[in-house]
Parts: sequence; C-alpha cells; structure tokens
Amino acid sequence: MYVGTRPTGDRLSHHNLYFQPDWTTHFDAVFKKPAWPREPNFYLAAISKTDPSSAPSGLENLFVLVPVAAGLDDHDRDAYGEHVLEHVERVTGTAIVSGRRVQRIFSQRDFENDYHAYRGTALGLSHTLAQSALFRPPLRSRKVNNLYYAGQYTHPGIGVPMVLIAAENAARAMEEDLS
Repeated sequence: MYVGTRPTGDRLSHHNLYFQPDWTTHFDAVFKKPAWPREPNFYLAAISKTDPSSAPSGLENLFVLVPVAAGLDDHDRDAYGEHVLEHVERVTGTAIVSGRRVQRIFSQRDFENDYHAYRGTALGLSHTLAQSALFRPPLRSRKVNNLYYAGQYTHPGIGVPMVLIAAENAARAMEEDLS
C-alpha cells in the first residue's frame, strides 16, 4: 500500500519492521491456514524521512507491506487496507489515516494482472527454506535446450538485487553455452 499523508512525526524511521508478540499467528495465516491476518506483522517504509523529494512539500510518502498467503480472494482489499492502516496506527502510535491525502493499494490481483505472477504472489515460490537461495529452480531449463530463467522465481531469489543477479547469471550462462 502506498500512502501520501501529512507528516507523521518522529516515531517512524525510513525502515520500520513490526512483529506482533504472537508473530506465529500471522505466519500460520500465510503458510498453514491461508487467511487475511487480523493483527499482521508488517514492514513500513517512510521514504520521505531520508528522501524529501519522494513526496510533495509538506507531505510524507509511506509504503506498507503485509505478507499474506498467495491466492487469497482480495475483493475486500480496500476494507482490509483500512484495517491495516488502523492497525499500523495502533502499533506505531502514529496518525496516518486522518492525514491521508492519497492511497494506492497494489494487491494480489495487480501482481497477477500486471506481471502474470502465479496466484498473485510478489515473492514467487513459497518463501520457505526449502525454496530459498540454492534450493530455488536453476537458471537453465531441465526440459528445453537453450531456455534460461531469470527473475524472482529462480536462483538466487526475490528482491531487486537478486533478480538483477539472476539476469546476470542467465546472460553469463547463455554466453558460455552458445559460444
């Protein structure tokens, strides 16, 4: 969720990571019994704290990320977004909703529609140890000659740096195999 709001004060840093005291309840809702977490763990980036140019003068630019299970029906994403912002306010002690000027929710349907991401997941494969780092699928197809993979679904994994490394590795493998 992207939120443009009036200044939030000094409680937030650029990077903010919040885990509930019973953080396993949230992760059970992601991995064991897929559901929308009621008291979610979340990451909040207050980007304009360190880069004022990322928001109009007198406003702040916030990014809120709540990990959820892939494939959930997000028809109530606006209502859940409100719930999340109210939760963020309670946890951080920071007023956001009353100062909100603009908001954009980028949910599973957006990942699925815009990026053709399987079941709307931003993380690709299940984010477990068995599908992390070296355990992710290789960059060379096992079934089709001269087919190479790069991106979040393959080794080394998720995140912009990892995806760029995957692209470099795929390019290097193509050079090796095709020269």
